[in-house]
Amino acid sequence: RWDRKFLTRRGLVWAIGLAIGRIQLAPTALFSTLSTRAGGLSYDEASIDPFLPTDLLRFFLPHFELPLGVPFGTHGAEAFLYLGALPFFFFLVSWGATQPLARFFRWLTATSIAVSIIYSPLFWLLHHLPFLNYFRGPSRWLNVGLFAASVLVGFGTDRFIAEGQRSQATRRLVLGFDLACGLVIVVSLVISGYFVFFEQSPDDILRWGERIFHWPEEKILQYRTLLPQYLLVVERIFFVANPQTFLSLAFLAIAVGWLSSRLHSGRFAVPALLLLTILNFIAVSPSAITYVPRVVIRNAEFPASFVSLNPGRVFIFLPDLSIRDAVERYNYLPR
Repeated sequence: RWDRKFLTRRGLVWAIGLAIGRIQLAPTALFSTLSTRAGGLSYDEASIDPFLPTDLLRFFLPHFELPLGVPFGTHGAEAFLYLGALPFFFFLVSWGATQPLARFFRWLTATSIAVSIIYSPLFWLLHHLPFLNYFRGPSRWLNVGLFAASVLVGFGTDRFIAEGQRSQATRRLVLGFDLACGLVIVVSLVISGYFVFFEQSPDDILRWGERIFHWPEEKILQYRTLLPQYLLVVERIFFVANPQTFLSLAFLAIAVGWLSSRLHSGRFAVPALLLLTILNFIAVSPSAITYVPRVVIRNAEFPASFVSLNPGRVFIFLPDLSIRDAVERYNYLPR
């Protein structure tokens, strides 16, 4: 009911949230007027790094990216999409949950994907709203969806442990998940076998392409530059000797084995699942999430070292001008 007590409580929650957020929002609003984002970003600037259909592979291989951005011209979403092998399966199971809260989080997940996906009309509409035109990167909306997906994993786990594979829909889902995992593993092994046993030089591949497809000389020259870089990225993603790839594939195989065993129906189902999920993230996540090494923080670049030696001064935003040039060439002193 939308009565006075309901509105008062919700208004109080909003007021407390804004008061806490003001610590960051106020300085952001001030500095944004001095930055290149003053007046908002253009749609081309704001729509970089969207969610791509190929990003779905990152639920299986978290370090996957389109080699050189082909064919979309971008590497894909910025967000960390990996839920874990078994948690991703339970996320899929949760779409059959009937609880109202599960429906809400499904709606939230679907909406975040609809806003984040490349060429999204919803993101175009949001970009033309006041304040939201200061932000870029549609895939950042996925962080909301991934939070919702993490909650849905819990609903899916409860449903699967309670019902097992008694329903035909669940059995089909298990079969589809097993086939998808098997396909990713087989493709990785085939690509790895190519790099181990049949690897050809880029020039050999280009001569083969010229013979089969009759490529013109200009295209061959262009491919001669890009093909080595492309192959390096493909090798890094799929080569099983790469620890990132090996561990990701290993947990896909473990997930398939867990679903086909009796562990998911016994009294040790929850402890085994919890242990597998913890091991999955300990093994895979550190190699897929970007961290800033401690040595980088200690070896401060010029702006950080300058500020540390001149306490009380802050830098404004200087478009098209490095801070070092501003200080050394133009005697600029931070305020």
